[in-house]
Amino acid sequence: LMDVIGVTYLSTGQARRAEPLLERSLAIRHEQLAAPHLELADSLRHVGMLRFIQGHPEGSQLIREARAMRRQLVPDDDAAAALDDYCLAWSLVESDATRGEAEELFRRVLEVRQQSPDENERDVAYAMLGLALVELLAEQPVAALARVNRAMAMFRELDRDANPLAPVLTFASAVANLTVGNTDDGKLSVEDTITQANEVYGERHPALLFLKYEMAWYLHQLGELELADRLLASSEELARESIGRHPRTAIVLGERALVQQALGQTEQALES
Repeated sequence: LMDVIGVTYLSTGQARRAEPLLERSLAIRHEQLAAPHLELADSLRHVGMLRFIQGHPEGSQLIREARAMRRQLVPDDDAAAALDDYCLAWSLVESDATRGEAEELFRRVLEVRQQSPDENERDVAYAMLGLALVELLAEQPVAALARVNRAMAMFRELDRDANPLAPVLTFASAVANLTVGNTDDGKLSVEDTITQANEVYGERHPALLFLKYEMAWYLHQLGELELADRLLASSEELARESIGRHPRTAIVLGERALVQQALGQTEQALES
């Protein structure tokens, strides 16, 4: 029950409430279950995702442990391992050093789900979105935009009223449009991303930090400095509140200093 409640908190952006429940559940399962065990693998993955959201590098390692344990127990069940692959891919996508592995994992999930006799279209769309983000970060905006549009069409069919990934889809569309030169469409999608993220996740969800920072970085490169600075100011506030003194906070401050310097705000840049 603790694990279920913890995952519910985590999925709604309440990482601080999720943390004690998920950690306690993992500790109990370590004590009571002999490894390898599927429930222990579940707890490892959940704590791994928590750590990833909090910005700790150990998150991907915990997900790897969960993945290896599940493979040991059900070696021929690719569908059962697909969720581990998917979570691991998301934990690896931001880093240049591990983005290639993330792409491979997303492609594997896509292949497994498409070949399944009871194809899960939602998982296909999720994996397609992950690949689009890989392509964006690898500076392949044309391919990313085409894949984002396909994913958005799939999600429209799946979630006619509400889609929890709508902010991420709109973010990918914004960045892709900005990068290929569709500046007006991109800037509109930037505003839509923030609006949707606030509605879907709440104003303090950790995902907002990633979304706002990445959009601000692209806007900075395109010379849209005032909008970039506004997003970075919001990112800085969120980072200080949610993760405090952390490398990601320093990255946000550094990027904001560069934008402020470009705007001629030398004193503010020095403070940042």
